[in-house]
Amino acid sequence: MYIQKLEFFVSPTKLYAYLNKGKRKGNLVMLQDAAASLSGGQDYPGYTIIAYGSEVLSEKIENANRNECKRVCTMLSDTLVEQDRTFADFLATCPLRSEIEHFPFLYGLIGFFSYDFGLGFENISSTCTDDQEYPSYYFVIPEEVIIIDHLNKTMWVVHVPPDGVQPDEEFFDSLRTIHFKEPYVMVDEFLEPMQSNLTQDEYEERIQLVKGYLNRGETYQVNFSQRFTFQSLKSPWEVYKSVTEINPSKYQA
Repeated sequence: MYIQKLEFFVSPTKLYAYLNKGKRKGNLVMLQDAAASLSGGQDYPGYTIIAYGSEVLSEKIENANRNECKRVCTMLSDTLVEQDRTFADFLATCPLRSEIEHFPFLYGLIGFFSYDFGLGFENISSTCTDDQEYPSYYFVIPEEVIIIDHLNKTMWVVHVPPDGVQPDEEFFDSLRTIHFKEPYVMVDEFLEPMQSNLTQDEYEERIQLVKGYLNRGETYQVNFSQRFTFQSLKSPWEVYKSVTEINPSKYQA
C-alpha cells in the first residue's frame, strides 16, 4: 500500500469515462460532488472519490430478515476492521499524513445496500414486485482509490494492489493526457417516448390515499414515486452526465 499525488488535474467525468473504457471497466465506482465539479473553476470545497477493485462483495437475498441482515453486516464489519488495521499502520508511518488525513475517504469498502435490505432490519415484508433483480448489497474492495480535491485542484491515488502485483504507475501518468483524447459520444437518440407506469388519474388517486394515511396518523412521511421508462441509444453513463449537468448536487454516484 502506498499513496501518491498526481501532478495534474482533470475533470472527474472525463477521468471516469476514460477509466471505464479500460481494464477498470465494471467494478468502477464514483462518488461525485457534482456541485463542486461543475462550479466553473470557483473556489468551491468538495471531493470526488473514484475507486476500482477486482474483488466485489455482493449477494441477492430473497425476503431479507433481521438475522440475514445481521449476518451480512457482521461479515462486512469484519472486512472493514481488517482494512482499518492495515490502513492505520500505513498512515502512522506515511510522510504525507498531514496532507491527506483530512480527506473524507481514503480507503474502505465502497458500494450500497438496497432499500429492501434495509426493510429486513425491521422484519418488514414488502409487497413490491422485484423485476430488476438488484443485489441486496454490492461493495467493491478497492485496489486503487482516486481522491479529487476540488478546492485545491489536486488529485491523489491510494494504491492497494493484490499481493505480488505492482501498481501501474505508467497508466496513471498517462491520465494527464485525457484532455487531449477524443471523447466517446453515444448517439443522442430516443427510440420511443418516455412513459410512466401510472396515468395522471392513477397518480392523483394515490396522492389522495397518501394524504389520507397522513391525516389518520398512520405514517408521517411517504416518498411516493413513479417509474419512467424509455428506450434509447444513450448509454447509462450518458444519461448520468446529462442529469448531472441539469441538476448538480453534492452527493451523486
